Amino acid sequence: MRVYGGQFFVEEIGQARSPIPGGVDDAIADIATIFHWPPSAFDGMSLTELADWREAARLRSGSADE
Repeated sequence: MRVYGGQFFVEEIGQARSPIPGGVDDAIADIATIFHWPPSAFDGMSLTELADWREAARLRSGSADE
């Protein structure tokens, strides 16, 4: 199983905790579920871009809980 983000995101945000609730893997799963994107679609994304797409997926899903 491939772990996404890996060292790339550590370099982007330092050793700080991920600003994405649930973490990078959950964000990728949410986006992939809503937009049907393959894992390769996330390879070049920054953490900010990933967070923006996760918010778009949340809005598209109709979820108002978060």
